[in-house]
Amino acid sequence: MIGPMSPGAGAPSPGAGAPSPGAPESRGLTVSGSERVRLRLSASRQVVLRRRGLLLAAAATAALAGCSIRLEDDAPSLPLLQRKSMPDEKELIAGLTLATSLTQMAGRIPGAPALVTQLNGIHDAQAKVLHDLLTRGGVPEHVIESATTTATSGTSSRTPAAAVSAPPPATVQALAAAEVTALAPGSLALVAGATTANRTLLTAIAAQRALAGGLLGSTVTWPATDPLPPAAAGGLLEATRPVAYAFEIIAAQLGADARPVALGTLATLRARERELVTMAGTSAAPEPLGYALPFAVTTPELARRLAGVVLPELVARGLDPVSGLPAASSAVTTVVRLQAQAQSLAHQWGVPMVPFPGMAYP
Repeated sequence: MIGPMSPGAGAPSPGAGAPSPGAPESRGLTVSGSERVRLRLSASRQVVLRRRGLLLAAAATAALAGCSIRLEDDAPSLPLLQRKSMPDEKELIAGLTLATSLTQMAGRIPGAPALVTQLNGIHDAQAKVLHDLLTRGGVPEHVIESATTTATSGTSSRTPAAAVSAPPPATVQALAAAEVTALAPGSLALVAGATTANRTLLTAIAAQRALAGGLLGSTVTWPATDPLPPAAAGGLLEATRPVAYAFEIIAAQLGADARPVALGTLATLRARERELVTMAGTSAAPEPLGYALPFAVTTPELARRLAGVVLPELVARGLDPVSGLPAASSAVTTVVRLQAQAQSLAHQWGVPMVPFPGMAYP
């Protein structure tokens, strides 16, 4: 008969191999002391390996964060990985934001006059060029969209569409006031602070908006600024004098009804000439006795044609000083003012407005 095992028949005696509380067992088998040591060493090794893996992952992330890495627009969000901004990103986004806002505002004016419709197309063209520059500079689309959407609507781009009410109709007066915000000191400082590669473009846009604001009825107040460097002023002077001379001929050929307009243009050009002579100083070349005209002007029709030829040439030379100005110089505002003036004279004589006056941009 099989009965209980006696202590001497193979049962472990107390203190001589009995499992201690918490000792590891497997399928009811007792684990020896040497096996318990191996298990403890294995567990410790796993902890060390886990810690080493975490440290390696953290080090790799830190190394990536220190590199100049550009993310694709659809790249996943990674912690500690920063995108490198393109040069003038802030300035270009500010220009794009205002261009987008002006386009939307012009489109909300009921029964908009032809001038507003024309400005709508001009600002849309500006927005497309600025957007393209940002995209080619590596700025992700969601960054561009977030900046422009938030600034133009006052809401986050993540706000559900149902929660955003439709904007109210705009007015010509509101559009005029919005145009001249490009001439606020802070906005002009952004233009002046841009790198040479983009400063000319931003200057052209600011000048166009000064013209638009004036045509819509806003009064443009120009801040005090530094004068142009003598050489730059001398270059604009050489572009201004032949146009002033041409308008002496134009005024003489026009009838009594149109002559006052021509004389007003001539007075503006002569005042511009005197200002540039002062800034140019000894760099100002002596004024020649006359200039050769592109064709003989013997009738009022030819006089008007001459105006349509010489004034665009003045606009085309208006941005020449920008590349030579010191960084962040307030003289950029002087260029904006003079270029807006040249555009205004040209528009008065039937020269169409363009998105980037003084630049051969599509």
